[in-house]
Amino acid sequence: MFDPVSDAFNHEHGLGRPDDPARARVEQPGHRAVIEAARLRAGLRLEASPRDLIRDYLLQRVEHDTVRNRADVVSALQEAGLRCRARARTTSPRWTPRPGTGGG
Repeated sequence: MFDPVSDAFNHEHGLGRPDDPARARVEQPGHRAVIEAARLRAGLRLEASPRDLIRDYLLQRVEHDTVRNRADVVSALQEAGLRCRARARTTSPRWTPRPGTGGG
């Protein structure tokens, strides 16, 4: 019952549907976005986080069609000098710089 009312209201006021796939984001910014906005308002410089750098690197690979599945992701990150500490498909992998690659 809520969806038809919501759709009618959105259409009447020229608003987009929140569940529209075309509006989906690659990453949900979460609390980090609030912190970054506060830092910008305070005039502090923002630096890209390792998470953002890895995301951008993988998105570039996906756009160029060199990453299509999990194995390609692992391979691309290994080529970039990262190693995976979690190998199970059901867990979220943790990527860390390989020793000796200058990544910390």
